Amino acid sequence: MKSYVGMMLCPLCEEPVGVALDRSLKETLPEKFVDPTAVCDTCREKYLDTGTMIVCPETGQIVTVADEAFERTFTIPIPESKVCFADPDVMAIFPEPEVA
Repeated sequence: MKSYVGMMLCPLCEEPVGVALDRSLKETLPEKFVDPTAVCDTCREKYLDTGTMIVCPETGQIVTVADEAFERTFTIPIPESKVCFADPDVMAIFPEPEVA
């Protein structure tokens, strides 16, 4: 049976941020899914007040970069949404996070 409703999750903390409605006749919308552009208010305040989130759709890698570092590293302006997308080659400039 086709599901037309899915819960959007914040890409940083995976808390629910909204509901998505899908009217297409294609695949079923997942019950829960991460939307890289739907950052919750808590994470937006914590990370995006002074930084920009960069997402690699191919790998799912997400980094947040201080706005000053973003402006020094990239030739594009900081997006108004404070979220942008990059390919794996661009993401390779960021170190892998340490896992405790």
